[in-house]
Amino acid sequence: MSKEGILNKQNEERLLKIQYASRRHYNEAEFTNCVCWALCAISASFALVPNPEPVKLWLLVIPVLLEVAAFVSNIVMNNKVEKASSFRGYFDAYVLSI
Repeated sequence: MSKEGILNKQNEERLLKIQYASRRHYNEAEFTNCVCWALCAISASFALVPNPEPVKLWLLVIPVLLEVAAFVSNIVMNNKVEKASSFRGYFDAYVLSI
């Protein structure tokens, strides 16, 4: 494949849209990863709160809910990365005629 052929293929409108979608999914995955880490940090900070007598139920429930939300956001992040990488794989296969 010639250099001009690759340049022409990669600048087709459909492939530019695929590149844009891939970049957007990677950016969303990065944001979701930050949310996941923030949820984990907030959940861990509840371990620093002194336990009153008797133990309040919300001190036990809130960290569990935060961890569940972090788990879900991690799954969402992995799905976005998989989708973005499949877009990149398609783009490379098409442009390089693999």
